[in-house]
Amino acid sequence: MNTRSEDDPRVSGRVVGILLFLLAQFFASWQAGFSKLAVSDLPVMMVVWGRFAGVLTVALVMALVTVTRAQLMPNRPWLYVLRGALLAVASISFVVTTKHVPLADAIAVAFVYPFIVTALAPWILREKVGLITWVAVMAGFIGVLVVVRPGMHGFEPLIFGALVAGIAFAVVLVLTGLLALRAPPVVTVLWTAVTSVAITSLALPFMWVTPTLYQAGVLVLVGAFAAGGNILQLYAAQKCDVSVLAPFGYSEIITMTVIGVILFGDWPDYVTFIGMAIIMVSGLVVAFTTVRKS
Repeated sequence: MNTRSEDDPRVSGRVVGILLFLLAQFFASWQAGFSKLAVSDLPVMMVVWGRFAGVLTVALVMALVTVTRAQLMPNRPWLYVLRGALLAVASISFVVTTKHVPLADAIAVAFVYPFIVTALAPWILREKVGLITWVAVMAGFIGVLVVVRPGMHGFEPLIFGALVAGIAFAVVLVLTGLLALRAPPVVTVLWTAVTSVAITSLALPFMWVTPTLYQAGVLVLVGAFAAGGNILQLYAAQKCDVSVLAPFGYSEIITMTVIGVILFGDWPDYVTFIGMAIIMVSGLVVAFTTVRKS
């Protein structure tokens, strides 16, 4: 007899976590879109700094009204600093790479992170990773390759910057799962933002360009969407194992395609739609498996 209930809090928690993570990816896609818009006029480091400055501003306001002073000093603070440093490395590496390498190639290489998360989760987070999750991750990655079709250009050594970004973000996501229950999400985001702003601020005096009102507005949007994505990602990790969330990272390819149409007029072809279909099916398989898990 099947005693599993649709109202099982573990199941509903996983579903909520997946939905929050998908929303975080949506925010991250808009942040990337506006970042691409900003780097056409402003230095890369200035745009990356603007991203984290926005996150810091939002996190600071939220922390002042939602957490106590004691909660602002979590145990093992070096883990929070490490998360911030790695996120800064991932952001800088990816944005610098896309200045010299076709965006499609960079995205394809950076999306090694679900593989890395799935591999690390059993060892660091003690999460069980099933065969279906592995298959979904691999299928999603195949879908990404279909969408971006890398390798159509000459080899560029700077493509390894995207690999660095993917590895760094994978560790960030694992740390997100590790820290999710240790402190309120806003505290983790605050520590991350302080660390990232401190790192990127070191280069700011050497490449500062006074932005126009329009450019400043774009930077504000970069920071706002980055803040929303960071906070939602942490709330998602509180509800669901990051090994389950990782395959849903491929949804960012879909939202990035839509944003490319909206902001830059880049319409996808039929091959891209095939790739997006593979990505969506792989995500739905994980979602179904997660909901059915007892």
